[in-house]
Amino acid sequence: MVRKIIFTLVFLILLFPLISSAQPSFQKFISGYDIKIPTQETLIQGRTYDFRFHVFNISNGVPIDNSSTDCFLHLYDNSGEHILNQTVPHELFSLVGVTNEWAVEVGGANFTKIGSYNYIIQCNSTVLGGYTEFGFEVTPSGKEFSIGTAIIYSTLLFIFILIIVGLVFVIGSLPKSNESDEEGKLISISWLKYLRGSLWFVEYILVVAVFYIISNLSYAFLSEELFANVFFTLYRVLFILAPVIMIIWISWIFVKIFQDKKFWGMMQRGMFPQGRM
Repeated sequence: MVRKIIFTLVFLILLFPLISSAQPSFQKFISGYDIKIPTQETLIQGRTYDFRFHVFNISNGVPIDNSSTDCFLHLYDNSGEHILNQTVPHELFSLVGVTNEWAVEVGGANFTKIGSYNYIIQCNSTVLGGYTEFGFEVTPSGKEFSIGTAIIYSTLLFIFILIIVGLVFVIGSLPKSNESDEEGKLISISWLKYLRGSLWFVEYILVVAVFYIISNLSYAFLSEELFANVFFTLYRVLFILAPVIMIIWISWIFVKIFQDKKFWGMMQRGMFPQGRM
């Protein structure tokens, strides 16, 4: 008796994975509608698009028009919300090779969010029907952000950060002002202080570039746009301020050069101005 119980338990244990892994079977229709769509896997955020497809009878391949059939488009956004349920009109074209097509225009307001979208097209008459489904991505550029592109962006970002950190050490080693003695008298003009200011402006441009790269990476990989919007806003603000900072920087250089020339002339005459300039 005990041996029978053990045998039964072992049999059930071995049988359980087969039962749990069984996949539901799908019946292939031998009658109804076959719907063919020209797929586009990536769309531009906020742009209006035409969704086009053709409908055929599965049994004989005859094109189906709207004389006895209605078609509908169901659109789902990146959160799975059903955002559009629209009747698709049938169009007859005079162009060569395009004589029977269903098409509907979907406004750009339906594609404001970045992420994965899905749609279902269903067609039915009183006796026949059919459907198809397809998924696509909505991105700011309308281009798929591949792993290769991500590697290029990440490498470029890493190089920029290394340059920024390296320039900080270089700038720290440069003189801030002209050289003076212990009593505060000017003893020499340090022209390297102008290189220090130039490198700080280069640092500023690199930071702007880093913010731009991070915002693009965030738009491409993150479904939440807040992080990307923050960095893109910082990029825009810094980019707008760049010309103003450049004008102030160039004006500062001209003023300092004028002062240094004046001090240099005084030093040539044996006069040593006070203070670190």
